[in-house]
Amino acid sequence: MGHAQDIVHASSRLAQRHVIPPEALSGRPQLQDYLIRLWAEHLPDLILAADDVAVQELDLLHQQIGARPGLLELTRILVRSLGDPGHTRTLRSKHATQELAERLGLRTPGQRVCDHFSEALAFAQDAGFPVVVKQEFNWAGLGVRICRDAEQLALAWTTLSGQGRLAVQRYIAGQSAMSDATSHAGRLLATSMYCKLNIWPDGIGPSCVVRSVDHPEMLESTRRLATATGLSGIFSLDFQIDASGQAYLLECNPRPIPTSHLDPRLFQALRHLLPGGSDVVIGQPPIPREIILFPKELRRDPRSSYFATAHHDVPWDEPELIPRLMAHP
Repeated sequence: MGHAQDIVHASSRLAQRHVIPPEALSGRPQLQDYLIRLWAEHLPDLILAADDVAVQELDLLHQQIGARPGLLELTRILVRSLGDPGHTRTLRSKHATQELAERLGLRTPGQRVCDHFSEALAFAQDAGFPVVVKQEFNWAGLGVRICRDAEQLALAWTTLSGQGRLAVQRYIAGQSAMSDATSHAGRLLATSMYCKLNIWPDGIGPSCVVRSVDHPEMLESTRRLATATGLSGIFSLDFQIDASGQAYLLECNPRPIPTSHLDPRLFQALRHLLPGGSDVVIGQPPIPREIILFPKELRRDPRSSYFATAHHDVPWDEPELIPRLMAHP
């Protein structure tokens, strides 16, 4: 829920229309009925979820409507937009994504999903500190803690365990990285890869500065996970690259992220998802080597040395959007 003045993208010249769910909506059934009415009013060919809550609600909507008479077309559009509905919850879950990646034979840090602190401590003592503690559903690093000893692990458990079971993973020292991709029913259409040069806050939050990279193992992991889950749409995978260059898959974001727009092929490839969509092969655009993400790095350090060397991704062609982004928390 929210108010029009809180919606940043409403200032963009590209947003032809936006709607705010009525504050009177109370509970998921009313929200789902509202989403069904929106679909019937606009009849979109494709629905692009922009955050984790949107992915969750679209997934739950698909489960709820099933094969209800009169909603078969909406069911088809949700499958077209998200991919195989049987895997959407898996990809939303940080825990289940790791389990799936392990079954696929992809490189992962190793984890244990725990109901009790004693289980988490036993895993940490066996794997060795530091370890990473994760809630099942989180974003922007809000449900993640890096624990370097048993005292920090106990504090993390107390802080995070109110939201359900926690996963404890082996910590992989090295470089954080990600792949951004578009796929259609599991077929990978376009991919870009980046390593994270600056992360803020606390080293586990969103990227501030990234570098475009090529990494065969990241690409192969992205392809295999998309194929195994029948993914459709824009998504990203987070990795940790160790000192020897090995890429450990950490989690999936089944939606666009703040770097997705850097490669226009990802959005151009959405044409493949539409009825009669184009199969034209899209060439690789010139992506700057190092990119400052606006306004994150400006908030982190207005005197950052990257301002002198890297491309600053400011939407200069959206003058009304710039102050809204600066003011947005």
